[in-house]
Amino acid sequence: MMLLKLSILIPFWGLAGLIDHRAAPGNVLLSSAVGAQRQALQDANNSLMSTRNYLIQTKKEEADYVNERNQLDVLTEQLQNLTSAIAMTAGNINDMVKATGQLKENAIRMVQLGNKMYNDATIASGDAFFRDEFVNPILDLCSLVVIEFNAAPKIETILDELKQAYGNAPIPQPINQKFEDIRARIKQFLPKQLPSL
Repeated sequence: MMLLKLSILIPFWGLAGLIDHRAAPGNVLLSSAVGAQRQALQDANNSLMSTRNYLIQTKKEEADYVNERNQLDVLTEQLQNLTSAIAMTAGNINDMVKATGQLKENAIRMVQLGNKMYNDATIASGDAFFRDEFVNPILDLCSLVVIEFNAAPKIETILDELKQAYGNAPIPQPINQKFEDIRARIKQFLPKQLPSL
């Protein structure tokens, strides 16, 4: 009986295949297999597109990371340069504080020398002129002055005037040594003189 049913079905499917070739038994079986393969191909294509999009996103994130790392490297280098500049500035400030302290001490010493000169001049006003007592404090003042290009010629003029006060008289050794010490300090700041013709 089963054989009979099968034999009846085969011609029917054969006739149906003549009318619609897709309805043939082979085509029906192939159609489902092809459909499954098409779906698998579509799924693989979707996976490929998803992977491609993920790869593009990953490359963009990598480029962003590299850019941020480069910016961080530049900032790190600038920070190191800034740290060096701050350290140098701090050193300069310390030097300036020391120099300011030295200037303050020199100013106090100059006031004391000025007072001594005033007192010596007052004492000497009734007596003969005490050249050494007058010249010595002025030399002390000159030794306290900060030597620079503008002050050097003026100090040289003061030294010349003080030496002329002795005329042909011998200059005492301690005072002469002060003359020489101050002249040695100002020498590098004096303008170079051209040889006369």
